[in-house]
Amino acid sequence: LTTCLQDPSANVRWRAARVLGDLGGMSAEALLPLLGDQDPNVRAEAARALGLLHAVGALDGLLHLLEDEVAGVRFCAVEALGRLGDPRSLESLRRRVALDQDRDVREAARDVVTQLEEKR
Repeated sequence: LTTCLQDPSANVRWRAARVLGDLGGMSAEALLPLLGDQDPNVRAEAARALGLLHAVGALDGLLHLLEDEVAGVRFCAVEALGRLGDPRSLESLRRRVALDQDRDVREAARDVVTQLEEKR
């Protein structure tokens, strides 16, 4: 299944990331390159899957996705960061709350910020 993550078809890469995230119990390293995929649906699904896998090693890549041009990708990155629960993401998430042009991204970021602050 991990070989499908390198398929030329974005649809195949997207489906492979979805299945791997849903299955859990695998190494997240195979999904990390998909955070830089040219297809926004693949980037979003990779972020979702990495969040489900609680892939701590994906923190930097997910933080980078908060600046993605596609709101859906940013939204999935915010949700994934919430699943990771790492306080190092607070500053970047606060920036999304203040500056993101998409209301859904702002609200999701606000929820994650609240969640992380309550953990402190």
